[in-house]
Amino acid sequence: IQTDTDRYNNITSLDLEALMFLSKYADSSILQGISSAPPSSETLHYYKKAKENEVLYRDWAFYGLGFVDARYRDSIAITADMVLKNSEHNTVAVFAVIENYQKGEMYLDVSMRSKSGALDLNRIIKQITPNGGGRTYKGAFQVNLDYFINSPDKEMLWKVVETTTLEVLRRSRDTLYETGLGKIYTDLRRKVLSLFRKG
Repeated sequence: IQTDTDRYNNITSLDLEALMFLSKYADSSILQGISSAPPSSETLHYYKKAKENEVLYRDWAFYGLGFVDARYRDSIAITADMVLKNSEHNTVAVFAVIENYQKGEMYLDVSMRSKSGALDLNRIIKQITPNGGGRTYKGAFQVNLDYFINSPDKEMLWKVVETTTLEVLRRSRDTLYETGLGKIYTDLRRKVLSLFRKG
């Protein structure tokens, strides 16, 4: 809950209700140890890599990490939190190809973060794929890439995934704002027409 609410900065009544219920069963010394733990070396590595691969697009920023072992998948979401906190951009997306050779899985994993509570990340993500979702300020989605797990050229595969993901994210940003502007225009037009009808 602390992570999902950005250290309680975006807490909701449902979060408070859950905290009250869970507090009866919580060990405060264990919680203190967890919350004061610094980011892992893997997360710091991915954060540095993200900053090196920053792609800016209007008021959004995108960060590709390349291939990430499934053991460190959580580092993507943590990196997205860190990037947004230290960014002047309204919305960020951190993405990587997750490899899990033990299970024979490979997939694109994208973590999105926004400073705007008005941005409907869930709607944006659902327009990209049903395999993900979002809530206020945070969201994520996955795209199955199992077919490519035995690709002999990982560099070429990453280039295709990176280029395609950047294009999808750019279009999502543009579609979102075009839809928003269209709605504003429609509402304004309706109001103006209603004034003439009253006269």
